[in-house]
Amino acid sequence: MDVELFFDPLKKRYYASRCSCAYLVSIISTILVVTIPFLMCNSSAIGGVWLKHDSYTEKPNVEFSHKIMIELQSISPNNETLSEIFFSTVGSWSALRSGSSRAADVRFRHIDDDLDGIIDQFTLSVMVPLFEQERIQSIKVIINTKSYILYKILRSCSNMN
Repeated sequence: MDVELFFDPLKKRYYASRCSCAYLVSIISTILVVTIPFLMCNSSAIGGVWLKHDSYTEKPNVEFSHKIMIELQSISPNNETLSEIFFSTVGSWSALRSGSSRAADVRFRHIDDDLDGIIDQFTLSVMVPLFEQERIQSIKVIINTKSYILYKILRSCSNMN
């Protein structure tokens, strides 16, 4: 049985002058192989692989739960004493300050400027009756919202299930 002692692979090389069409095609293809992927990664038209800056804005859907608490501090010009006026739409909150509680006229309205189904703003008008010589010195308002929903986060969470 014979044993192989030496192996010489066959090598073929092709040569062309620098002025030939084959040399020009090899140079252009080498340049394209390097530059096209680089341009695609950095191109903003395609999207790019390396994100340099990105921003995202979304309008949240904020709903009013019709729960408000208003505390007014009034001062009378004659005796310069402070008195509290309290109003709340929640009965248990009003019961806490029954001595200084007054009835008020509350009007509320949702406004959807661009008619996309998401509330853009809401207006709240509160009119509290005052005695003749009462002047308001400070106002504290607490407005309770029902929900605060961002739709992209909601959609991405529902796609995970």
